[in-house]
Amino acid sequence: MFRVVLVNILFFMVYVLHGQTFAEMQLRNSRVYTSMRNADKTLRKEFEKAGVSYPPRFIYWRSFKTEKQIELWASDDPYKPHVLIKTYDICRLSGKLGFKFREGDEQIPEGFYYIDHFNPYSNYFLSFRLSYPNGVDSFWGERYNLGGQIYVHGECQTIGCLPMTDTVMQEIYWIAVQAQSYQGFGARIPIHIFPFRPENETKALRQLSWAEQGTDFKKRWSNLFFAYYHFERAHFPAKAYHDGKGFYLFDTLPPKVPRILIPIYWNPKLTYAAKAKVPLEILKLSRFLKPAQKVDREFVIEVTKEAIETGTNYTLKSRYVEILPDSGEFRPFNAPRRYRKVIDTVFVNLKKDL
Repeated sequence: MFRVVLVNILFFMVYVLHGQTFAEMQLRNSRVYTSMRNADKTLRKEFEKAGVSYPPRFIYWRSFKTEKQIELWASDDPYKPHVLIKTYDICRLSGKLGFKFREGDEQIPEGFYYIDHFNPYSNYFLSFRLSYPNGVDSFWGERYNLGGQIYVHGECQTIGCLPMTDTVMQEIYWIAVQAQSYQGFGARIPIHIFPFRPENETKALRQLSWAEQGTDFKKRWSNLFFAYYHFERAHFPAKAYHDGKGFYLFDTLPPKVPRILIPIYWNPKLTYAAKAKVPLEILKLSRFLKPAQKVDREFVIEVTKEAIETGTNYTLKSRYVEILPDSGEFRPFNAPRRYRKVIDTVFVNLKKDL
């Protein structure tokens, strides 16, 4: 009897949650709902002033430890230049200037991460977790004792995290939730942490109590600042990969659009010249789609029903190379098994008037 009741409860939960967006699920928490009520109007004005759609679609966080700042950049298209929306203050720092090496050193990590968990039930008001440690942190850090649980959170307390005041955290959390909701549950919102702005390096290193080991990290900092200068030029965040030797490799260019395919329209039939080249995602939609004429779709990976129904432009990931981790590298349980680097993209124009 107990099993039957449990199964019924599970089916009911699945039924209730089915179709809910990530933002709707988060809003069931009173803290998130309050944050939305308090921050939404102000954020809408900020995004409208910057000329970016709201709710946010694609965002990028860039943080500087010495300046105690975190910047919010946003764009309607992930492959187009991002616009600075707002700069927030980090209310407190811990540790010293430099990288995090082990658990308990109270260091704030420096490097390239993404948001991998949202916690509306945090002991520090609201929080989201960074994907520390990554492959580079594993290479340099104290193996099997790298630490983790690095968050951006409220209540202005820290022993290695990025703390905000609760008022600021309301905005930051709600922005990130909306972007995650738009992109989907598997999306990775980037957050890059730099030791300081390069133009302030001399000033930062003069603070001896803060920059005690500053000269030891210049090679690694130079590696980080390559991505900083790239973003300053292109306003497009570079994707970072571990080269297996303790440094980052960067994919600094938005994927190119080598060709435009013929628009796809609704049709109950589908015909392809070579079905062997049609990926599974397309075959699943085979009863709904029909190309206007025969085109090569060998590299097309995904076309969603929503994109076709709305008639919006849709960028599709295509060929990629895989960068495998070094065989001797220590890999924490949450590290990716391999790294992808996109080297080509296919663009499908779904607008019928073109």
